[in-house]
This record gives sequence, structure tokens and C-alpha cells, in this order.
Amino acid sequence: MFGLPVSILLVGGVIFVAAGGKLTASNMPPVYVLPLVFVYATVVGGGQEEIGWRGVAQPLVEGRYGVFGGGAVVGIFWVLWHFPLLASSTLPFESTNPVVFGFQTVGISVLLAWFYDQTERSVILAMLFHGWRNATEAFYPPETLARSIVVVVIWILVVVVVNAERRRTGRT
Repeated sequence: MFGLPVSILLVGGVIFVAAGGKLTASNMPPVYVLPLVFVYATVVGGGQEEIGWRGVAQPLVEGRYGVFGGGAVVGIFWVLWHFPLLASSTLPFESTNPVVFGFQTVGISVLLAWFYDQTERSVILAMLFHGWRNATEAFYPPETLARSIVVVVIWILVVVVVNAERRRTGRT
């Protein structure tokens, strides 16, 4: 569970540096605050949203669209939910590209739908996943190129997971 968000950011970071990007610690919190950021991100900064996104919305749309399609539908609403923050100067959204954020959020929603399904619909584990993902993202460069690379990594992972699940179960 905790390895997936970190792996996405690590792969994205390696590609970002290979593309000429610079990783600087000046705009990132010190690593020793990660446990506090994780608790905050889970309880206040996003994790609690999973009560509604996975606990309520996912089951409502999944019957019609399946796990992955339902995750995408929930993801679209998730983006709309965050739109007021994207239009504001609220941290950490002050420099976020809305298009990049939209593709990232829908992709993460699809992965969270799969994760939720794999954990026998555990809202608590979905909350922890969401909180950990938000916490680790605080340590990633905010540049649009860096975030765009992460979006590509997320969507490659979505394609891999969807295809693997389809072969394994025969469902979508």
C-alpha cells in the first residue's frame, strides 16, 4: 500500500532528472516531518474524503461502470470538488496546473478504486492510501514538467493494472 505512491514519485523523479529537471530541497519540507504530514494528510488534508469517494460514491457508480470505469467517474467528480481550491492561492494548489491535476486525480481515483476493491472495500485503508499519497507528494517538485511526468507514470500504471485485472478476472 505505502509503496505504490512512493514508487510513482520515485519513477517520476528519475525521469524528471533524466529530462534535465533539478531536484531542490528548498521548496520541500524536511523528511523528518513526513509522519506528521501523513497524519495531517489522512485526517485533514484529503484522506477523510475517502469516506465519500470510496465509501459512498464508488459503490453507487460501480454497478453501472465497473470498478475502473466507476473509479474514473468518481475521479471526474473529485476534480470538480477540488476546483475551488485550484482557482485559489491555497497551499498546495497555488501553483498547480489544473489540467495536470485533473489527469492525475482521475488516474489516482482509478487506482484507488482498484485498491479499495482489492482490500475488500476498506474505507480506512483507502483513507490511509490517500493520506500517504498526499503526504509523499509534498516532497515532490511542484514544477509542471515534474507533475506531468508523474501523470504519465500514473496512467501507465492504470493501463497495466486494468489489463492485468481483465486477464485475471475477466471483468472491467
